[in-house]
Amino acid sequence: MTDDSLFPFVGEYEQGVEGEEPVKRSLAEQVRRIPADIVATVTLTVLASTVVLVPVLGETILAALFAVPLLLFLPGYAFVSAIFPERGERPIRDAPSPAEERSSGARHDRSLDGLERVVLSLGFSVVIVATLGLVHSYLPWGLRSVPIVLSIVACTTIAAAGATHRRWNLSPEARFRVSHREWFEATRATILEPGSRSDVLLNILLVLSVLLAVSSVAYAFAVPQSQFSEFYLLVEDEDGNLTAANYPEQLVEGEPVELTVGVENHEHDSIEYTVVVLVEEVESDDGEPTVSDRHEVTTYETGMLDHGETWRHDHEVASPITGDDLRLTYLLYKDEPPDDPSPDTAYQKLHVWVDVVESDED
Repeated sequence: MTDDSLFPFVGEYEQGVEGEEPVKRSLAEQVRRIPADIVATVTLTVLASTVVLVPVLGETILAALFAVPLLLFLPGYAFVSAIFPERGERPIRDAPSPAEERSSGARHDRSLDGLERVVLSLGFSVVIVATLGLVHSYLPWGLRSVPIVLSIVACTTIAAAGATHRRWNLSPEARFRVSHREWFEATRATILEPGSRSDVLLNILLVLSVLLAVSSVAYAFAVPQSQFSEFYLLVEDEDGNLTAANYPEQLVEGEPVELTVGVENHEHDSIEYTVVVLVEEVESDDGEPTVSDRHEVTTYETGMLDHGETWRHDHEVASPITGDDLRLTYLLYKDEPPDDPSPDTAYQKLHVWVDVVESDED
C-alpha cells in the first residue's frame, strides 16, 4: 500500500535509521501507534452521538453535556489534526529571518500551538456542522437528528484516519502530540501575557465567543424541544411511491379513491389520535369561504403512539354527495373527537378541493 493511502493499516513500512531496511509493522502494532488524542476524539464522538441519539438519554442533561463537544469541537479537531500533523512550537524572539531560512534550506513551519488548535477546532466544527446541515436539507430525509449526527461521526472518523496517517509519515520528533503541561503554559502565556492591547481584546473576544457557543448548544439541549405532531395525506404515484402531490381533483359519487393518511408523534408523550374524514360544501361570500353543510365520511383511530412513532393508514374514501369545489377534509384530534367535529375544534387539519360528479349508472 502506498504512502498516499488514507488507511495504511496493513503492511505499513516505517523507515528506520539511515542505512537500515524499512521495518514492517503488524496490524496490532499499528493500532497501538494511533495517537492518543485521535483515539480520544473518535471515542468521544461515538460516545456523544450515542448519548444524543438514545431516546432515554437524549432527554436528559447528559445530552447537552455531550452535544457541546460533538457539535463545537470534535469534528473540527479531527480536521485540524489532519491538516496540521506537525508539532507546534512557540515563536522565538531571535528567530531567523525568511531569507536566512531560505538560504539554510529550512522548511516553513505550518504547525500550531495548543491554543491555536483549539480556536481553529471551534471554527472548523461550526463550518462542518453547518455544511452538513445544508447538504441534508436537500436530501430526502431532510434535517433530522439521526442522519446529521451519523454524518458528523463519519466525517470525524475519516478526518481522524487522515490525521493518523499524516503523523505516521513524520519523524517521531516532528509529530504533534498532546502535552498538557506545554498546552497549559502556552495558553497561560497567550492569555495572561499578551504582547499588545489588541492581543488582550482578541483574547477577550475569543473567550466570550467560546462561552456563547457552548451556552447556546447547552441551552438548545437543556430546554425541552418543541412539541408537535406531523399530519399528512399522501397519494401513490405511477411508480408506486407515496407523494404529497397530484391529489385527485375529480371524484365520482360513490366510487372510492385510494389515499394514505399519516400521523407522527413528536409530542414527547404517548398519545392516542383520532382522524375524522369529512366532505364539506363550501360557499364563498365576499371572498370568505363558509361551510354550508358537512358530511362525516369515516373515522380512524391510531391507537397509542409513543414519542417518535408513526402511524400510516391506506384507505379508500368516497364522497356521499356531488358538487363542484367540495372540500375533502381530514381532521386530527388528540384522544376522542367532539360530537360535531369541525376544523375549528381539530388539533390539525388537511383538505383537498375536489369536484364530485354523478356516476354513469345514475
